[in-house]
Amino acid sequence: MKHALLLALGCIGLLLPACEKDSGPVYIKPADTLTQSLISYAGEIQPLLTTNCALPGNCHNEFHPMLNLLPCCSYDQLLFSGASAPYVDTLSPEESLLYLKITSFNQTPPQMPPGGPYMTQEETGKILEWIAQGAKNN
Repeated sequence: MKHALLLALGCIGLLLPACEKDSGPVYIKPADTLTQSLISYAGEIQPLLTTNCALPGNCHNEFHPMLNLLPCCSYDQLLFSGASAPYVDTLSPEESLLYLKITSFNQTPPQMPPGGPYMTQEETGKILEWIAQGAKNN
C-alpha cells in the first residue's frame, strides 16, 4: 500500500510542473508618455511673465485694470480672476488667449507687448508646452 501511494504521488509530481518560489505578480510598466519633465510655473513661466509683461515700463503690473502678471497674482489672474479669464485652454493650447497674445504677429489680438520686444520662439514654446501639460501651478 505504501509503495502504491508513493508511486501515485510520484506520478502526480511528474504531471505537475516543478514548484518554484512565487515572485509575486508581474508588473508591466506602461510606456512613458511624458518624454520631458513638467515645466515649472514658478521657476520657468512666471519669470517670463515678470520680465516681459509686468516689470516697470510694461503694462501688466498692479496698476493694470484687467490683468496683473506679477508673481503675487498672475496664476490666479490667468486662470480665474483676470478680466478675460481663463487665458489658458489646456484642451486646445494653441487657442489659449495667453498664447495668442504672445504670438499673434499683426493679427487680432495684437501681439504683446505692444511694439515689442517680443518673446523668443523658445519662450513662447515653453509657455505653450506648459499649457499643454495642464497649466499646473507648480
